[in-house]
Amino acid sequence: MKKIFVVSLIFINLNLVVLAEWFDDQALRSTVLLEKIEQNKFTPFGTGIYIYNYESRTKLIVVTCAHLIKGKSRISVRVNADSSIINHLMLNKKQDMIYRNAIIIDNTVRLIVELKDNYYIHPKLDIAAFYFRIPALYNDTGEEIRLTEPAGVPKSSFKYRNELSLGDEVYFVGFPLGYGSQRIVEPIIRSGSIAWLPSDFDFFLLDAFSYGGNSGSPVFQKRIVGAEPGDLSWSGSKLLGMVVGHQSIKLENILNQPDPKDLKFETTDIDLNIGLARCVYIDDIIFVVNELNKK
Repeated sequence: MKKIFVVSLIFINLNLVVLAEWFDDQALRSTVLLEKIEQNKFTPFGTGIYIYNYESRTKLIVVTCAHLIKGKSRISVRVNADSSIINHLMLNKKQDMIYRNAIIIDNTVRLIVELKDNYYIHPKLDIAAFYFRIPALYNDTGEEIRLTEPAGVPKSSFKYRNELSLGDEVYFVGFPLGYGSQRIVEPIIRSGSIAWLPSDFDFFLLDAFSYGGNSGSPVFQKRIVGAEPGDLSWSGSKLLGMVVGHQSIKLENILNQPDPKDLKFETTDIDLNIGLARCVYIDDIIFVVNELNKK
């Protein structure tokens, strides 16, 4: 009995190790919180992916959903930063005008983005990309320090969508219903699988619940422990696409709970989330990023 007990413990521990490694910290670091600005108030309203720009290191790019930035003149991007970077910003923000767009909130930095002509929108695909600036910071040896790390994507478009298969296990990172968007930026990780790969549409569906705030959430393939990194991966975790919405059905004439005092019965229509998240492919994200650089 003792031998069996020991073997069982080892089996359980091995499973815990595997389950703990299906996502990468890099995925969290490249996910940014988007806030809308209304009457000097900042309200979380979506998610973005910080993309590495091969064309210019000074022109940093965030990719998100077109419906989030359409009609807006400016938004806010919030990212995490360690205490040394925060201290550097606090010391220099009055000396260098480049810091005028940076606001310190605990261990996060809020960067004000003036959209103007610094964005590209593909309304049909619901994909948008825009430039933003992170203050240039350098350590004691003169090496540049980044507030957060970008997601690596291929330089040119390729049919990466052909590498996806039904049933592939994935996860997506974002801020559903505003969760994870408090004083510290802590995005929520959701798990799912590819449920539908239609040949006639520019999107695919996940068997997963997404909510308001998940628009713009990057979708990654679950990390394969021990896999070699590729041009789309960090330790085997591939960037596959982005959440742009969820599928729902309309329920009509739903009876509201009546007020016991007046006994007045009322009905309403509601949209029911059926647990299918709609996503665009990495191929189309690359296309939009390239179009932004051309512009």
